[in-house]
Amino acid sequence: MKQITYILILVIFSSLTNNLFGQNIDSTDAMIHKNIVKNKIWGNSWYTSTSYNLSKTNEFDINIGRTYGVSVSGESMGNTTIRSWGLGYGFTSKDNVSHQLVKVFCEYALWFWPPAGIRVDYIYDITSNSQYLRPSIGFSFLHFDIFYNYSFNLNSSDNIFNKGVSFRIKYFINEKDWESHYPKRFEN
Repeated sequence: MKQITYILILVIFSSLTNNLFGQNIDSTDAMIHKNIVKNKIWGNSWYTSTSYNLSKTNEFDINIGRTYGVSVSGESMGNTTIRSWGLGYGFTSKDNVSHQLVKVFCEYALWFWPPAGIRVDYIYDITSNSQYLRPSIGFSFLHFDIFYNYSFNLNSSDNIFNKGVSFRIKYFINEKDWESHYPKRFEN
């Protein structure tokens, strides 16, 4: 019986102080939504990056693609999520033979604590006619990534990459066009 009494007092107090049943929201608590995108797949900015992969054979590549970026701000903290996809070109060498690589990638990064990201690359080696699938996971600091990866060879036994660590520098063209959500009281 004591628990029911406490709950009843709590409900009455909440309804008197916060207008619980009417759900009246103060205008300063309303959220502002800017730059809402029409197509989340196409995104709201261009993506370019260059990376260096330390593995059995060190690899250098450049990438270009599209990004859907969203920034959310709150009372004490905020976060930014980034979804990117695109194409890339890279090169490496093994046993004094240069390998040219064509890539397709998709990436998801969350700039919060801890700053994390995942990425999947499909790699086609033009020189040896080999195909690789490379999942990666690691730290994404918005414009700089450090990812651990493992490359799975899809059609032959010789894996020229195996496991590795990628260092990536990213640049977002029109980053100001990213979708943003923040409380009205933060507006200038």
